[in-house]
Amino acid sequence: MSSVFLSNVDDYLGPSQACVNPLFSNTDSTTTITTPTPEGAVRTRKRRTVRERSDTTNTTNTPPTNAVVSASIADCLACSGCVTTAETVLLEEKHSIEKLRQWIHQRVQTSVRKRFVVTISPSSWADLMRHMNLQNSNLRTRQQQMTTFFHQYWAVDVVMDANVPLEWSRLAAAQSFVEAYRQQESQTNKILLPQLASSCPATVCLIEKSIHAAIPHLSPIPSSMSCAGAYFQQQDAECFHLAVMPCHDKKLEASRTEFTNDQEEPFVDMSITTTECWQLMQEFCRRENATTQQHITQIVEQLPLSAVYTSVQEWSAACSPPCLIAPRDCRSVSSNSTIAPNSTFFAESSGGYADFLFRYAARELFHTDIHDFSSLWQPFMELDETKQKQSVVSARIASQKRRREFLHATLYYHPSSETYSTALTPESRPVLRFAIANGMQTIQRALKPFQENALPPFDYMEIMACPSGCINGGGQIRTALRETPTETRERIWTSQSYFQTPSSVVSTEIPLTAGQLRTQYRIIPPMQHTMGAVAGIEMKDAIW
Repeated sequence: MSSVFLSNVDDYLGPSQACVNPLFSNTDSTTTITTPTPEGAVRTRKRRTVRERSDTTNTTNTPPTNAVVSASIADCLACSGCVTTAETVLLEEKHSIEKLRQWIHQRVQTSVRKRFVVTISPSSWADLMRHMNLQNSNLRTRQQQMTTFFHQYWAVDVVMDANVPLEWSRLAAAQSFVEAYRQQESQTNKILLPQLASSCPATVCLIEKSIHAAIPHLSPIPSSMSCAGAYFQQQDAECFHLAVMPCHDKKLEASRTEFTNDQEEPFVDMSITTTECWQLMQEFCRRENATTQQHITQIVEQLPLSAVYTSVQEWSAACSPPCLIAPRDCRSVSSNSTIAPNSTFFAESSGGYADFLFRYAARELFHTDIHDFSSLWQPFMELDETKQKQSVVSARIASQKRRREFLHATLYYHPSSETYSTALTPESRPVLRFAIANGMQTIQRALKPFQENALPPFDYMEIMACPSGCINGGGQIRTALRETPTETRERIWTSQSYFQTPSSVVSTEIPLTAGQLRTQYRIIPPMQHTMGAVAGIEMKDAIW
């Protein structure tokens, strides 16, 4: 039995213990001078200096001290020495529960109080409710009770369900895609597609540092977390904004200089993971001798309901803490946790960008409504290049788990009836091709054409670094220190019953300006050696 081994495709990348950038090392610089050679070239040689002999009996001499050199988060984001999660070493200094604990204590002790607002991701909502084993009969009620909990124990004023800014982000991304699609149809010499979802900071970091050809294809629309931060900054520039997100890489996004206001104040002051949120909840509950998960669940279920607002205009007009800002219309992906997640669930577990944009584009571009929720997204099967003549279809990664990480949906045009549908017929012609790729292995396979001066065969791609999407983010609460694959599947299945997503097609008004709905990306050149025989060679190409 033959095997294929792939390198550099790990799903999880561990943080580096030290910065590898030589720009931040305390090395002494040697003074050099240049002398012309007979051939006219310029070579360097060290300048010899004669120094006086120091008096060994003089005790007043102090040894020279090296200048302190420090690297900030912005330096890490502008450096190609590490990729994705390696920046966690510096992020922990700013985005940690210790800093949040100090902020809450200071807020309670002082009389001057900023407004404290929290944005919670849909995946974090689902994971917290699953871990506390709350009843899922009425998820909005559980959200209101947890909002009261955060108000009583953390002194939080406002909690926003991230499904609200998710509606803004998805609608803006859909409008951006439709505009790009029409421009490419009218200008054949301008390549604007495929567009790549930019809501995953780990993927954006990977593309900026390693896959430069894909940078122009990143969607210019920021994620729901950044949209929420821009909205709260717009309402109250002095507020403290905390985001509870399913992965550590959201701390990278909160630290990007692109997501700041005119005074260079960040849209998100602090980002913590779901696990860190749960740890802090446990700490505050210990004051009432509630040490187990069952005790905390009982505390939450006995709390009164907070006020709830389904319109940001209503909230800004009259807000009395605690209050919850929630979407007007949300639907549960599944009400039965015993049903294994299907392709539809994984198509929506990371915000549902591809699913929403596909339906929106079908309606706006081809006047076709897509009502299929059960079989729209299918595992992507590649045509083996070595067997194209035999028309043998095979999956590059054979297991069912791996196939579901790469999904696709296609809208076809049928010339005979002049209609559009997702059904494939012998005469049909594809007009819309969307894909969803989850996990670092799948992402590298999906983005490989960019590294070969080609383009993927899709119009839009939702690419998320975590396997199974954000519902299985690296910051979610694990059932064990090292989960087995079975435990991971069962945890995701249970979280499915608590997961909510906005309605597929909604007409909503975005309370943000055009500038707040646009972001930029940058090319981060590869780090090179600067000394010796390998000067000018990229570090990744130097093999010792």
